[in-house]
Amino acid sequence: MESAHRGSHWLGTSWIMLTDIVGTSVLTFAGVAAQLGWVWTIVFIVTLAPVAIYTALLMSRTASALAKLPGGARPASMGEAARMTLGGDKAASATYFAVYGFAFLGQSSYILVLGQCLQGVFFQSQLCLPTATALSCLMCLPIGVSVRHLSDSVALCFLNLFLIVAVLAIVMAKMYLDGRPAEVNTFAFAEGLSFWTVFGAASNVVYSYAGHWLYFELMADMQTPEDFPRVFLINAPLQVFLYLLVACWGYHFAGDKAEGYFLDNLPDGEPYRWASILLFAHVAIAFLVKNVVICRALHERLAPSRVNTGFRESGGVRAQAEFSAIVVFIFTIGCLIANSIPFFSDMLALIGSLLSGPISFLLPIAFWIGTRRALAVAEQMSVRSGSCELGEMNGEEASESEQGSWFRWGHLDLVKVTSGQGPELQELPRAVRAPQAPKQQSFPDSAYLYVSNLVRGVWVWYGAVLTLLRVCPCCGVVMPRAARSDILPCAAIAAFILVTMGLGTSHTVNEIFENIRKYGRPFDCQARHARTGDLLQSVLNGFFLLE
Repeated sequence: MESAHRGSHWLGTSWIMLTDIVGTSVLTFAGVAAQLGWVWTIVFIVTLAPVAIYTALLMSRTASALAKLPGGARPASMGEAARMTLGGDKAASATYFAVYGFAFLGQSSYILVLGQCLQGVFFQSQLCLPTATALSCLMCLPIGVSVRHLSDSVALCFLNLFLIVAVLAIVMAKMYLDGRPAEVNTFAFAEGLSFWTVFGAASNVVYSYAGHWLYFELMADMQTPEDFPRVFLINAPLQVFLYLLVACWGYHFAGDKAEGYFLDNLPDGEPYRWASILLFAHVAIAFLVKNVVICRALHERLAPSRVNTGFRESGGVRAQAEFSAIVVFIFTIGCLIANSIPFFSDMLALIGSLLSGPISFLLPIAFWIGTRRALAVAEQMSVRSGSCELGEMNGEEASESEQGSWFRWGHLDLVKVTSGQGPELQELPRAVRAPQAPKQQSFPDSAYLYVSNLVRGVWVWYGAVLTLLRVCPCCGVVMPRAARSDILPCAAIAAFILVTMGLGTSHTVNEIFENIRKYGRPFDCQARHARTGDLLQSVLNGFFLLE
């Protein structure tokens, strides 16, 4: 039975994305400005916005191109996209592990932040962190088990944007009423600025734009996936405005003494309590939205036939029970991880430095290169046949001895080559996730298989490079000039992300060794003020893949 679930409109998708990318990361920008000064802070916030949009549009173009191939389909996740464009099951498994593994660890850090917010609400009671995180999970559990689709959370996401705005308003109003201290200093370029400091702080801004891990899921959950680029008509201006507002406001009033975590600029009192309450609600919603993606991915792995089964449909009770059990499992393990490593946030920051940039900025480029490779082969076959239209699939599998062999790109069987002849148009292209190519019968020995796989691997990478240069690997036909405009931005993005990754990772490693000497053992009480500011700043700095 077909599920009654309907996808979201692009406006609803926009609110979901805002929850993911305009989250707690915005609270760190005053500290970023203190490290960089006015000029570099504004430059990074403004210029990295179009970079994030560009790589997101590459993902949209990838999904649309794969769907338009005969028998093709839109990827529903980064793992699916890797399977279709980067080399099959191994690439998909590695991508799934990186994306959802980091997302799961990120959920643990969210639980840690929720516990810290709860401690801020009850700052006079010295609430222990393990108790606070356990209470936070219990409070989020009812909503966690009831929301199974991203589009079901649109109303929550719409509310969530106003919650973070309210948190910012409380802190900014308090800073304004208290006035700017006389000893505050601001600089166009921060004192002692170095190459290390610039790119180390820039990594915070990079990760604050890194929400791409969720975009294929969002497109798959839309009524009209082709409308996905429209979300940036709302998201991009709001993102840049909020980031600049917090950075400039915090730096103006706190200067080089600005705290990395925005709420730490408030003293104990009612403003701090209410800001903590609102921030708790905001983080809880963001936590639950990401929980939908992680739990659905695990549910699809365990029971794919029931992942989209509604509660009132046949088998719906069992599907709901399975999903609820997965949610409880994720919450429990996340809570244990959050409390078992006192400096867990630094470990997560290290993982974030290594994975956030590649996942959100490099993988979309790789997906697009793989897709262009598939399209280039398809177009070349049309050129050779003298036709501008792709032939239809014959839908029948042939033995290699009779009908030739398949050239494979990922899970796309693109070209059938007959013995003694060129590629045949009518067999191009095969469906996404096509069956494996038939085994060679005349050369069963392992030496042949080794050489064959080696040649195939060299051919695939050769084709990928030429595709990036917009040259067909078969006969050197140059692709349209409009597509060639991707070369420079892709190369610049890759270089910048790699440099930022290296410096950010080195900085995090130094922080880990320092925090090992400072912080206590697992499951210590760690009541508020023990290490609140440093802990939260480290958590947020390391968690920007999910922000």
